[in-house]
Amino acid sequence: RTNTNPLRKVEKAEERGKQKRKRRALTELEVERLLERDGPNRLAYFLAVTTGLRRGELEQLTWGDVQLDESAPYVLARASTTKNKKEERVALTDEIAEELASYRPDDPLPSSPVLPNGIRRMRDLKKDFEKAGIVYCDDKGLYADFHSLRHTCATYMSKNGVSPVLVKKHMRHSNMKQTERYT
Repeated sequence: RTNTNPLRKVEKAEERGKQKRKRRALTELEVERLLERDGPNRLAYFLAVTTGLRRGELEQLTWGDVQLDESAPYVLARASTTKNKKEERVALTDEIAEELASYRPDDPLPSSPVLPNGIRRMRDLKKDFEKAGIVYCDDKGLYADFHSLRHTCATYMSKNGVSPVLVKKHMRHSNMKQTERYT
């Protein structure tokens, strides 16, 4: 036994911004093919593409977080579930608001999960992507995985003329460099 901790001066490694894989946004055709397939992850894919929420945020999303009866529907990304530990309202498009309304139980408990079965692991998602004709790793070495749906959200917003500042806010990035990597 030692009297002192030999690791006391070792600092925690900073991993943010050091991606292991370069990801790509999906094309409009790939998204259409992915969403036309009915399956257990369809709602998760649709939510990820339209809201830009991360996998963990989606898995912890409850019906109490979903506000469909507002004039501008939104989901609440709670501070306890977000990466930056800040609460944020994430706007919903009319299409995803309608989809959520059709999935919502008649009288859901606020604590009931929106995705009660969670989101399947990547090996299962790869099968969904394959069936939709989405290549996991393209010829440029860019990957298409669940987090790519977040890249897709930011890219679509940018392509459709949304100001970079609003894209940054919607994606809940702390700086524009992060947003630029996504678009």
